[in-house]
Amino acid sequence: MTDYNLRYNFSEPSRVDEITSELNSLISSVTVLAKNFIEAMDDIFDVYTVQEWLEQKILPLFELLGKLKSRKKSLKSHKAWKVRPFTSTVDWKKYDLNLEILFKVEKRSDYLVT
Repeated sequence: MTDYNLRYNFSEPSRVDEITSELNSLISSVTVLAKNFIEAMDDIFDVYTVQEWLEQKILPLFELLGKLKSRKKSLKSHKAWKVRPFTSTVDWKKYDLNLEILFKVEKRSDYLVT
């Protein structure tokens, strides 16, 4: 589930399921880890130190897993998929590249009609 997949709303639904099959388990594992850490560190550090560690070490994991869950939902919500090759949505001209001239890109329909 790359940025490219999201940019063009394109991915095989079964592949999305395959690569996210352990996602809920991972979220549960991180939650257990955080709870165990809080319990273990409660008698050693003050609440602010525990909170700081959680924000630096655990929060990025929750955010990453949440991002993956959101990407899964986004990719699986589509009922129609664009046909490859995709017409680029990137503004290459701002990087001083004109792909229309370089590759003589032709206009075409972007969606498969069945």
